[in-house]
Amino acid sequence: MTSLKPSEPWYVARGRRGQELLDQGRIPEAVETFAAVLESLGSEAGYGRAVVLERLGRALLLAGDHDGAFARLREALDVAGRIAPSDTVRRLRCTLRSDLGDALRSVGRPEEARRAYLAALELGRELRDRRSEGVDQARLGALALAQGDTGEALERYRGSLDALRRLKEPAVEAVAWDELGRLYRELGDWPQAARHLREAVECERRCGPSLRLARRLLALAGVLREVPAGLEEAREAAEQALAVAQGVSPLAAEVWAAYGLLGEILPERGDLRELARRAPLIVEVAERLGPSPSLGRAVILGRLGRCAAAGGRPDLAATSLREALRVAERLPESEGQSDLSEMLRGELGAVEALLAPASSPRVTVGFGDASAPEPRGLEAALGDDGDSTAITILERTDTDYAFEPNLLLDGPRTRRVVSPADHPTPPAEDIRPVLVPGTRTWLDAEGRIRLVPPAGEPRVRVEGECTVLRRTSREVTLAGGNGLVWRLLAAMDGRAPWGAILAALSESERVEANRVISVLAGAGVVDLSGRPLGRFIHWTTRKGVIPAGGLEGDEVLRLASDRQTHGAGRLIP
Repeated sequence: MTSLKPSEPWYVARGRRGQELLDQGRIPEAVETFAAVLESLGSEAGYGRAVVLERLGRALLLAGDHDGAFARLREALDVAGRIAPSDTVRRLRCTLRSDLGDALRSVGRPEEARRAYLAALELGRELRDRRSEGVDQARLGALALAQGDTGEALERYRGSLDALRRLKEPAVEAVAWDELGRLYRELGDWPQAARHLREAVECERRCGPSLRLARRLLALAGVLREVPAGLEEAREAAEQALAVAQGVSPLAAEVWAAYGLLGEILPERGDLRELARRAPLIVEVAERLGPSPSLGRAVILGRLGRCAAAGGRPDLAATSLREALRVAERLPESEGQSDLSEMLRGELGAVEALLAPASSPRVTVGFGDASAPEPRGLEAALGDDGDSTAITILERTDTDYAFEPNLLLDGPRTRRVVSPADHPTPPAEDIRPVLVPGTRTWLDAEGRIRLVPPAGEPRVRVEGECTVLRRTSREVTLAGGNGLVWRLLAAMDGRAPWGAILAALSESERVEANRVISVLAGAGVVDLSGRPLGRFIHWTTRKGVIPAGGLEGDEVLRLASDRQTHGAGRLIP
């Protein structure tokens, strides 16, 4: 709480608190504070009331209440006009005229705004207030530029720079250089724009590292890209901006803007452009989730670590990944929780290896699919036993995480070998088996038959603000006994009963055929339901997949029921 000095009126401390809120960007709270002070003053007219009205008008203008701001500033001018003139009162009237110009400009009354700015400029010159003169010259320049008068805009911005340079305040002078540089950029005069923006950067450097300095370096780098032979200097400026921003606030918007600009300067660095595109969304979600431990926070912290690693900062990446792993390991056991922890451990290990003394200074971590390694023991499981068929089922589980409004992050990718049942039950002889529609079938380089049915629908689970999607897919590999397997695949057309298929085989082949068909059915490769096309049509035409484009009602009915239609939709066997 702001304390009241013995010599100050009571409203000064409360007004100072309102100004602090305004400077922090907490506009609604500032409006409420100034309104409360004004109400406490009652009908008392005087300098204090005029000051509070001016602050309230400024706050309302920033809040977007232009009519309210205009009314309060007019009232403040009326109050100030009835106070005995002094330098202090004239300074207040100068500020009020300038604020009134802002309010008039915001409601689309540029000529009246211009008159208000000119009145403020005249008062500032009478008071020899260089700061006020510089501010109002810049506002007149912005107004002229908005009206398309670039000649007056240049004149006004140069007058602003001349006035503000006399203050010997680098931060204020930097603003004036920056405004002129941006104006020259609008005019397409790249060398002049670069010269003025360099001056803005040098002034800002004297104030120490800040996000303002990072922004000025980024503006300079953007202009230098357009200057002949300026590409190398542009890269250096962008790298300086990145270093400054990361030193002040590693997750600030200026950090990702610097990565994006570097990606534009260096066309081969598409990873930096992708980082600039995705990272701000991740930071936004992280801020919304807050510090409370949750699955969503563990996922987001892990992805922030990946962003830092992709940007060449393994030190920042390690910090985020350690915190993500700490959160993940303390979560209640749930489907996929151990997979997430394992993924985070792997990424943390890779980053920590880079922090070792003899390591490379940069790690590349992409945003794409993190494919899981081939499970151990797969080759041994695929041994060839002569005429018998060795069947291996490789199950892959892909986990993804979704956050509102439009952020989808890839999660763990796990693969494991699934053992077939020891004594599978063969199908009944009247069942008509068929490969599941959409199954991919091919012969690999080692002569093994591979079958991959379509992936099933994802399992969806909501945990707070994080939606978890887990999709399981399978790949079946058959080694040995290829002749029998190919004959079975050819015979399973959905029309021949299993008994008829077996009858065409020798006695010894029937035992093996029953085993193979049972395992393939259990793996989801062979459909024994008798309605394979109906199930396929349901899967492909459900909402959010693909439309049943062009199919009439009776056609869908026939396909979905695996029957033929005759007449007006009547079904016959």
